[in-house]
Amino acid sequence: MNSVINLYLCLVCLQLQDRLALKEKELETKLLDSQLQEAEQEACASERAAALVEEIYKAQRERDQAVMARLHLANEERDEALLRAKKLQEATLELENIKPEESDVDLEELLNRVNSADSALAIEQSGTAIIEQIQRARERRSQITSEEMKAVIEERDAALTRPTLMQILFKRFQKSYNHICPPVICSLNYSVNIISPTLQNRKNNYIT
Repeated sequence: MNSVINLYLCLVCLQLQDRLALKEKELETKLLDSQLQEAEQEACASERAAALVEEIYKAQRERDQAVMARLHLANEERDEALLRAKKLQEATLELENIKPEESDVDLEELLNRVNSADSALAIEQSGTAIIEQIQRARERRSQITSEEMKAVIEERDAALTRPTLMQILFKRFQKSYNHICPPVICSLNYSVNIISPTLQNRKNNYIT
């Protein structure tokens, strides 16, 4: 009887051990699953963190590129504004040397348009009008200078072709003198013709 009881107890113990081993395996499996899930979650978190960091870096690069583009555009606009200001200043200095009668439009009105302009387009249009005004004034000056030079040259040529007052008076005096004293002139001419060979012979003898 005791042996049967002992055998039964042994069987119960074996069953309990099997159940315990099974429970332990289940716990180990759950623990492993939990650790695996944590690892997967950590990996996902790392991936999300890496993706987030990459997005941050990308946004930073795009922001830097946008800032550099705006700076480049601002520098170009500044250079263009400085160039327009320089041209406008040169045009203003040129306008100061233009006489009022050389201009078709009142220069003061053009300058007032530039000063009162409320946009870059208006300034550019007024500046273009000023530059055209300067060009027309330069062309007029060149034309006037050319005409003046032509007139001076014509006067010079006319002065060279017509006889001078001294030449006219000398010719009149010569005619009057020849009419009054022709024998004296002939005698003087004869004396000169005689004296000239004599002086030449003396010169040749002196040289030899």
